[in-house]
Amino acid sequence: MDTGTSNNSIKQLRLALKVAAKNWLLLVLLPGLAYGYARFVTHKQLDQYGARTEILLEQKDEYDKAREIMEGVVRSRFQRQGPDIANQVRILKSRDLVARAVADIDHNITYFIVGRVRALPVGGLSGVEVEAFPEQFSGSALGADFDLDVIDGNAYRLTANLHDGRVYTGEHGFGEEVQTGDFRLIIRKAESGRGTIAQAMAQGQRFQVRSENQIINQYRGGLSVSGVGQTSILKLQISDILPDRAIEFLDALSVRYIEYSTAAKEEVNRRTDEFLEQQLIKIEANVDSLQDIIDQQRQEAEILDLTRNEQAYFTELVQIETQREELRLKLRSLSALEEYLSRGVENTSIPPSTFLTQDAVAAEQVGELYGLQLQRTQMLLDVTPSNFQIKRLDSLISTNRISLFDYISGARLALEDESSLLSGRIGELEDKLFRLPKSERELLAIERRLAINDKFYGYILEQRATNLMARAAITSNANIIEAARGAGITGPDKAKSIRNYTLFGLVLALGIAVLRLLLFERIESVNELREATRLSVSGGIPRYEDIKEKEYVLVASKSPRHPTTEAFRGLRTNLQYLLNREGQNTILVSSMHPGEGKTFTATNMAALLAQAERTTLLIDFDLHKPRVHKAVGLTRGIGLSGYIIGKSSWKDAVQKTEFPGLDVITSGPIPPNASELTLSERVETLLTEARKEYDFVVIDTPPILLITDALVLMKHVDRALLVTNVKRANVRGMRQLEELLGQNNIDHVSMVLNGIVPTRWRYYASKYAYRYLYSYGYGYGGYGSYTGYGGYGYGDRQYGDDAED
Repeated sequence: MDTGTSNNSIKQLRLALKVAAKNWLLLVLLPGLAYGYARFVTHKQLDQYGARTEILLEQKDEYDKAREIMEGVVRSRFQRQGPDIANQVRILKSRDLVARAVADIDHNITYFIVGRVRALPVGGLSGVEVEAFPEQFSGSALGADFDLDVIDGNAYRLTANLHDGRVYTGEHGFGEEVQTGDFRLIIRKAESGRGTIAQAMAQGQRFQVRSENQIINQYRGGLSVSGVGQTSILKLQISDILPDRAIEFLDALSVRYIEYSTAAKEEVNRRTDEFLEQQLIKIEANVDSLQDIIDQQRQEAEILDLTRNEQAYFTELVQIETQREELRLKLRSLSALEEYLSRGVENTSIPPSTFLTQDAVAAEQVGELYGLQLQRTQMLLDVTPSNFQIKRLDSLISTNRISLFDYISGARLALEDESSLLSGRIGELEDKLFRLPKSERELLAIERRLAINDKFYGYILEQRATNLMARAAITSNANIIEAARGAGITGPDKAKSIRNYTLFGLVLALGIAVLRLLLFERIESVNELREATRLSVSGGIPRYEDIKEKEYVLVASKSPRHPTTEAFRGLRTNLQYLLNREGQNTILVSSMHPGEGKTFTATNMAALLAQAERTTLLIDFDLHKPRVHKAVGLTRGIGLSGYIIGKSSWKDAVQKTEFPGLDVITSGPIPPNASELTLSERVETLLTEARKEYDFVVIDTPPILLITDALVLMKHVDRALLVTNVKRANVRGMRQLEELLGQNNIDHVSMVLNGIVPTRWRYYASKYAYRYLYSYGYGYGGYGSYTGYGGYGYGDRQYGDDAED
């Protein structure tokens, strides 16, 4: 494996472990809370019980002869080339059809038994029955919880938690009508077999009242209708909190759908029968009138006596005129059809009877046209006229109408030609009978009309009988092949909900952890500091738990065996590597921000250098907020500021401390122009002479990102130590520091990480190591350069490597 790839993988693994270690409580707590909340929510959720049924849509097939005779033209009028599954799905889910099914069932009231955490739906309440009037319920009362507490055998307490936040509470007697501005209902004692009042008193009972529109919307939204494979079978599915209600709705919907599929056929058949009935009434009136005239004329004149030829002419004339009347009836039927077609594509009225044309093709086209118009009306309940399916239906309707208009034109022309031929023959026969006396001719004409009406009456009776046979043959295009039955619990998927909630909690925890890493991540170890900056890293200082006033404690004096003291000894060793050239002995100590431990580091570093029998001068160059004098227990005296302004020599400003070999120049009085004093030539003189007089010179300066004093003094020292604290150290700060140093061409800088909190196992390991070393007398004598903290997370490589940085 490539070394670079391996190193990257290790770094990524370390980063992941770091994120997990720093945010383990968050990573455990948030998913745990999400899991608990999911358990609570899913426990309150009501189970949904499914039900399903299957309906077979008939395909166009060949009927046997007997059925074909019975159905006649009705079959050809309404039979399709095959069921349009998509259209039937829309019809089943249409609001009108669902509303008819809802009207057949009583689902306006939903009952519950109230438990400690959730309410369970039931088929009815114990001991009581509720009569509600949903049409008199306000919007805030529909679907609201009505809690029923039975007080005794005569009264109950009703509490209504309305949707707008109002609460109604009242006590009423059983059978009393309760009517407010929001609802009207009556609660009675239940009949035997529905539980007892004692049971009702022991249970918490609740009910909800819904309007018909709410029920329709619920079932329309929950109804699933789909085809089964490549078959013409429709599968209907729905869910409800009560299994019986889901089954009842599917049963009602199936029945209404079967009725809908035959309604159009039955309506056409009924209108045809009415038309034939009207024709029969007219013919009967004409026959009665003509018969009276004939009887009257026969009483006044002799009985008509025709020759054989005249009788033949008369019989033929009657037959031809009967045929002409039939043609006229067909023409009127065509005119009615033409008027129906001229109403446009949005017309949904029942088409006129067309069977008198004796054209099965035309009848089938009319049936298809009416079916397409019904489909269009049903689809417009769910989509707009601009929908592509509506446009497709409009195109089919227009094509069908054009075809029927062409058929009407051709059929009318043929009928008119045939009628003209019959009229001509009638004229010829009338001429031959004109030789009879006038009275006989008149009587003959009346008898001829009577015979024509008699034959036409028989023709209408024959057609009516055919229509009645067709009515008996009307069947639905759909059949229920599987009655509605329960499908068990179909939802909600509680396990999935719990899993999703828990995963959401985990993702949220990871997101917060990553956000903390990107925006608020602190550098907490020397290794992290090395990865975050290009600057040299000299080491790290562990947190000193016993410190009460930051930067004011000399750990080397108070706790010589403390891990913090040992870390300073390791830092002292590293400085010996960094100051590897002869004459390099001036060390500047600063920080990025106030309160990061620069004075704490400078004073303890100077004390340990002196402890190693190296003469050391500690100079407090923080003339803005000096603290060195407090750490070593001295007064400010004339100090540095007095020397710079010429009131004394620098040697006069030096003060001795309790540490042998450690001298201090305090800040002296705080001047008003502290930053200007650092630019004085006397500063350079001081540093030049002090480096000759002492083995090491340690300078404490103000924070580098706030005041420029440290940047000015860095040009006069051999090594600058910049202290950063784990409470404020971050990658962005290191980038800002690097840019600042780069702009000033300063490259002899090393970083020190202060306030490191060791992991628990490293802490105990270090404690054991110190006890072991000191029990054998190693301590800070000949092995004063002990760098054990480098092995415990404060430096993971030999500090000597930093000499090349």
